Amino acid sequence: MSESVIQLPTDGETVIETYERIARRGAMVPVELTGGVAAWSAASYQAVSEVLAGDGTLFSKSAKNCPALHNGTIPADWPMRALTDIDHMLNKDGEDHRRLRKTISAAFTPARWPDSSLGFITHSPETLAEQVIEHLRAVGKLQPPTAR
Repeated sequence: MSESVIQLPTDGETVIETYERIARRGAMVPVELTGGVAAWSAASYQAVSEVLAGDGTLFSKSAKNCPALHNGTIPADWPMRALTDIDHMLNKDGEDHRRLRKTISAAFTPARWPDSSLGFITHSPETLAEQVIEHLRAVGKLQPPTAR
């Protein structure tokens, strides 16, 4: 008897419980996303590393390499298309992804902040954002938005 495909999101289950259930099935597990869309979940460090390190030929993050997004298998009104159709770092493969990741990663290193009181990842994203805004305001580099 084969196990049923795990449907995401899973009602009545926390994200951690869902992950643990997926991980018990293996490193690469077929799942079903909202709207009945088939996908794969990488559930181990090694599997995630292989997916992310690849050049996009086996596991592509790019919507252009997903026939189901273009042949009608995944409908145009699928709620998650907002994530797949926008051109951003998470949808890039290979060198394009590494180039953008390197650019973004540099902005989040402690050396980038002149005032060590801003901290780094020791604070929540909200706290860090508030501190950055206050720092920019204090040094006169934060301008109020203007109407266009």
